[in-house]
Amino acid sequence: MRFQIDYEKSKPLKVGRFAKQEDGSLVLANDKDMSFMVNEAIIEFWNTCDGTKTINQLTDQFSAKLGMPREQVEQEVVQLVAGAAQQASKASSRTFPPRTPGQ
Repeated sequence: MRFQIDYEKSKPLKVGRFAKQEDGSLVLANDKDMSFMVNEAIIEFWNTCDGTKTINQLTDQFSAKLGMPREQVEQEVVQLVAGAAQQASKASSRTFPPRTPGQ
């Protein structure tokens, strides 16, 4: 299943929890206790997903912060959000879907 994401309207909202494992690895866990190995950059991105910023705003923010071309950051952001939305649809309709105003 492929997700259509409106970069101007979708406002990702973090759901779940972050944990640091005994070995130092980082994981994000959703409401169904499905865990995903992540890195510091993903955690930072996840923390900015407060439901107030669009995909375009998040892309611009991280492009400037990382000093990377916007197109490259956009591709990563969209993959991350689409992957999270796909996992959410498998686990629960409440875990980290991109939120659109009015929904």
